Amino acid sequence: MIKLKQKAIRLTSETQKHLPSLDGLFKPLGDSLYFYVHNQLLGIKKALFYNSETGIARYYEVKYKFAIWRQIVYDSAEVVVDVNFTLWNPSDDMLNSFHETKNYKETFFLQSIVSDLEVTDFDGSKITGVEATSNSYYHQNRNLARLKNFAKINPDKSGTLREDFFYRDGKTAFRSVTINNDNTGSFSKKFRDDTTVNGTFDSVEDDLNGSYTELIDFPPGRYLDKINREAYVWITLPDTIFNALFTEAVYFSAGNIDSSSIGLTVQEEAGQKTTVFEITKKNGAHGVLTIVETEDEVNLDGTWTTWNGYFILIDAEYYFDGSGHVHYEVYASEQSYNNGEEPIIVVDFYFSPDLDGEGTLSYEGETYKITTDESGQGRISKGGKSATFNLYQ
Repeated sequence: MIKLKQKAIRLTSETQKHLPSLDGLFKPLGDSLYFYVHNQLLGIKKALFYNSETGIARYYEVKYKFAIWRQIVYDSAEVVVDVNFTLWNPSDDMLNSFHETKNYKETFFLQSIVSDLEVTDFDGSKITGVEATSNSYYHQNRNLARLKNFAKINPDKSGTLREDFFYRDGKTAFRSVTINNDNTGSFSKKFRDDTTVNGTFDSVEDDLNGSYTELIDFPPGRYLDKINREAYVWITLPDTIFNALFTEAVYFSAGNIDSSSIGLTVQEEAGQKTTVFEITKKNGAHGVLTIVETEDEVNLDGTWTTWNGYFILIDAEYYFDGSGHVHYEVYASEQSYNNGEEPIIVVDFYFSPDLDGEGTLSYEGETYKITTDESGQGRISKGGKSATFNLYQ
């Protein structure tokens, strides 16, 4: 919308350059062509129409020659301006609408973009309400046939944003968000496989309290039935402590339910930000993780107790280039850790910014080598024996 509005304003200025000379000289009634220029060398056409009965001016600009390395081959734009019959006074001109068509090379994945912008509200001559629609058409060898973008902004700062996806197999998808003027709103999505997402939000900035809800509903026949997520956030003054509570319930098609909750506190002092997570799952797993961010690095430490009682110590450092080091120790139970018993497993792992990594795993007196690549594929080996695993499965 911003780009369309900027180009519409530029063409409005071009219109205003030619309008003063019409006054007193332009006598024909109705919609008439007043100005036309065609530069064949540059591949540019410009034209101005003015309707003396309605006070409406229409300015066209067409470009059809571009550098050979560019994918675009045609760009036409039209702006409609209500000049209020005062050709000599641009201060009361009102931009009504803007249209643009762009065509691309036949071999390019994007074939054309057709955009329209309509001004719906003014405060004096200042634009306060706008609707914009853009349709992008794709090459026939692409799965996506068309993408429609829509945006509406109202004078009270409320509005709607929406994207619709049209596929060649007849399936559709969309994403939409509605913003209210009281810092609340709602959103919805539908994916190509008919999974839907609906939710609401309330911004925290206005009254230091906010919320977020999300319901993901899967189509019939899936392993998961739905996932319900909620978040509540609040800021405590005067120390500006950010607090949040996240809850999630996962409903399986078989009828069982899994749930978890996370309490979050964020506090910043003397350039150091400390974030504390308190996590509880329905199956009894729980833990506390603390993240400390400084100018040079991020440190994480914490404890985690698994559903079957194993106790894990976690320690990690993350650097701002994306690399890091993770160390964790697994004990039979928290009691065994408190009794000073040796850990069952010890892991040291180093990873680079592209997520390639290597490290060691110690178990029952044996040490194994671990390596991973950026795709999540990993290998654990000792001597001439090895086994593969996937971090993301």
